Amino acid sequence: LSILYIFCLLCTSSCLASKQQQTKFPIRTAELLSCSGHLVFSEIWMTYVFLTGWLILPSCPLRQYHFVNEPLTWNEAQSYCRETYTDLATTESMTELNQLIDTVSSSGHKSEVWIGLYTEIDWRWSDGFTGSGAEYRKWGYGEPDSLFAREFCVFISSTAQWYDAYCPSDRSVVCYKGKDITHIQYKKYNPVQHQVNIK
Repeated sequence: LSILYIFCLLCTSSCLASKQQQTKFPIRTAELLSCSGHLVFSEIWMTYVFLTGWLILPSCPLRQYHFVNEPLTWNEAQSYCRETYTDLATTESMTELNQLIDTVSSSGHKSEVWIGLYTEIDWRWSDGFTGSGAEYRKWGYGEPDSLFAREFCVFISSTAQWYDAYCPSDRSVVCYKGKDITHIQYKKYNPVQHQVNIK
């Protein structure tokens, strides 16, 4: 009970309201209310949870995205996001990608933005995220193509497609703020040491 209560306090009431509309259980059976920022569950809901043995936790977003309209290289973007927020944006689902795109769109920005995906040998997230959803990708047609063997960082286009790109090029940035329980330590990625000079 206390774990459920603590988790629910972490979620915003707007998230819970949207989850209430999407729940598989009838609203009559489980009435979820938000009152002055505190969550109150009806006795019917709590009885149902205990009697059935179900512990259903709403999947509220743990990342809050922030658009930074400053042209930065991927490495500069990574440093900035880590100093100011948590890290470059990580997305593990279409829902999070839509949330990220909404953040960028609401600022009026209609161009490319860096996110935290990069490659050394395989694709990985800047924050070290490896949990469920870490393999989520939405590559544009023909991507990743690693053009001239020098595209090791990823940006998202205004159409929400992902493209690998030359890390030292300048783009706006999406950072995130939040907790990622799988995050252990930061690794500073140096794209320059992975670049191949083409003559």
